[in-house]
Amino acid sequence: MFAAAFRGQFWVEARSRVMRLPETSTTLFEIFVQGLYHKRLFSANRELEQELRLKFGALASREGDHQYKGFLAKSPETWPWRVLVSLYALADYLDAQVVRIAAVDAMILRHEKSRLMTFEDIDFAFANTSPDSKLRSLLVHITTYDLEIGSTAREDLIGIPNEFLVDVSMTLSRRLPNRQCQSCYQSALSWVQQADAVPAHFHEP
Repeated sequence: MFAAAFRGQFWVEARSRVMRLPETSTTLFEIFVQGLYHKRLFSANRELEQELRLKFGALASREGDHQYKGFLAKSPETWPWRVLVSLYALADYLDAQVVRIAAVDAMILRHEKSRLMTFEDIDFAFANTSPDSKLRSLLVHITTYDLEIGSTAREDLIGIPNEFLVDVSMTLSRRLPNRQCQSCYQSALSWVQQADAVPAHFHEP
């Protein structure tokens, strides 16, 4: 990817010999590069957990549950949500599909293990992705089907992206059994059945 940018006839980077990247840590960029060439997320950095604590530690715990519990450098599904979202955002910016796919797979597995996701993580994801982002669709799906948003205090939802709340509301309305016959209700769930059968099915073609 980087070589193509510097060699391409019409790329700005080919003329300037400089590629500008969004602000990111060297730790995340190292994971990104590994993912780019190995098609999976992992790190051989023995200090990875400590470095992630320094950058994401303030967002690592919620209501006494610690997101670093069971942390494994070679198992991205054990990494904090903010790390995975940050990797997806970087891959989205650089149009690195293979890293986007790896990040989404890790998020799906991470959700299945703990379901610990904060609204701050959702806000961060929406602030750093495009309106048609697959990550946005995934977070709307997770919130609609697996999180108890109905028990969330109204004040906690103030400041959450309007696009996110609208998408969640529309998805909830489609899945209400008392508003639909059984066949229509099952039809509304067809996307879930198709997307979640295998994590990779969720991704862009």
